[in-house]
Amino acid sequence: FSANSRGGALYIESSGEITFKNVNFHNNFTTGSHDDGGAVSINSVDAVGSFYNCIFSGNKNQSSSSQGSTIHVKGHVNLYGCLFYNNDCYGSYDNGHIYIDYYGTSHVESCTFSKNIGGQGVIFYDGDVSTMINSIIYDNSSTYSIYDDGYDEIFIKNCLYESYFGSDFIFQGGNLQNIDPIFVNSNLNDFRIQYSSPCRNYSTSSLPSHDLNGFNRSTDSSPDMG
Repeated sequence: FSANSRGGALYIESSGEITFKNVNFHNNFTTGSHDDGGAVSINSVDAVGSFYNCIFSGNKNQSSSSQGSTIHVKGHVNLYGCLFYNNDCYGSYDNGHIYIDYYGTSHVESCTFSKNIGGQGVIFYDGDVSTMINSIIYDNSSTYSIYDDGYDEIFIKNCLYESYFGSDFIFQGGNLQNIDPIFVNSNLNDFRIQYSSPCRNYSTSSLPSHDLNGFNRSTDSSPDMG
């Protein structure tokens, strides 16, 4: 889908929580100036969008003044077990594939981000307190994996990432930096990790309970990262 307004596929402005499970957001985009959120716009401080085992691919924003190739957040977003790849963020300044705007907050858990194009950060934080747990950000062309331009704490625990910028990050341990997660075949968009991956059995959380293929994530001693 495309939109000459915020949210190429989905626009959330009402208060309360809306939940999506096992949804593919593919090839959505916005076209106009300030049309934030190539796939999703959460445009109210009272709105909550929760996404479980969703895939975001091929989404983009096409204006230098629109933010977030996939998701733009003014409320709160929960992401569990989601995959983001081949999304295209216009420009490399003041932008990201997920853009947490002023007053926005986020919780990202057991997600993978790879092969995304552009942006100052894969995740760009410009809002309130946010968390990221057990997630992989690797092999994107963004300037930084995670970028902080806000004023409140961002808690990072048990994640693999390449680079970061900002002074509000609180790294809580178990993080891996500049280490190859050893995907099965990222060139074929297979972002499962191989048996020898440093991310195997590395997670501290069993959420979500199943992966994108429907398999139980807790069959081993600990679930995998991402």
